[in-house]
Amino acid sequence: MKHLHRTIILIFILLHLCSQAQDVQTITMSRTGERTQFLLAGSCYTLLDPGGTGNYPGSCNATMVIYAPEGYKICIDGSFAIDPNAVMSIYRGEGTTGQLFRSYTTGTGSIFVTMPDNVCTIRFFSDSDHPAAGFSVKLSAIPPSAST
Repeated sequence: MKHLHRTIILIFILLHLCSQAQDVQTITMSRTGERTQFLLAGSCYTLLDPGGTGNYPGSCNATMVIYAPEGYKICIDGSFAIDPNAVMSIYRGEGTTGQLFRSYTTGTGSIFVTMPDNVCTIRFFSDSDHPAAGFSVKLSAIPPSAST
């Protein structure tokens, strides 16, 4: 219980630092295809769906493989607004053949996930002609000292 309490406090500290950071890098997913993003220790990133700050387009099928430094974990925190024909999926490891960790579809809500490893994949799929706001999440690397 003591370790869980310390981990929660450190996650909130990291999220606060991420929200205060001047050098937050914004990454917009491609409409199709696969991209790779390496998270630097101490840096924060904002990942947006293929529509960026507007609505996502129809016919999206994009993946982003995210790597944190060895021994770190990946924290994903944000919100989504997705129509019934779209889905945002988070997989453990590289690619979509790994373990499906979380999936978000139909409606609005918040996202808060701490991946157990230093690699994950986010996939966004939409076959809809009725796009919605999509998602916006902050990505950060949680250091090993925060995860013990």
